[in-house]
Amino acid sequence: MDLFLLKNGQTNIDNIYALGDATVTHYQHVPELTMQAALAWPAHRLAHIIANQIAGDKSITHEGFLGTNIVKFFDYHIAIFGLSEKKWRTFPTLLSIRNKR
Repeated sequence: MDLFLLKNGQTNIDNIYALGDATVTHYQHVPELTMQAALAWPAHRLAHIIANQIAGDKSITHEGFLGTNIVKFFDYHIAIFGLSEKKWRTFPTLLSIRNKR
């Protein structure tokens, strides 16, 4: 079961918050595209946001993830940022921005 999050880390059920592998969120730069981020950093960031929300600080919200991942594999550093080219091409608004440059 996937849990979709609101900006404050809350699920669609009142007073139930979620983070980690079971959550579904969106890309910051493409809000209409949902994603799962089964990584430690996104869970840590959501934990920070949820803790602040519960403590009463409503100013810190979840605006989506950038989708940045970096891994070192022996002598190689491998990084990705955001959408794959295949997914990127499915968004005409992003293509039109690129073509205007």
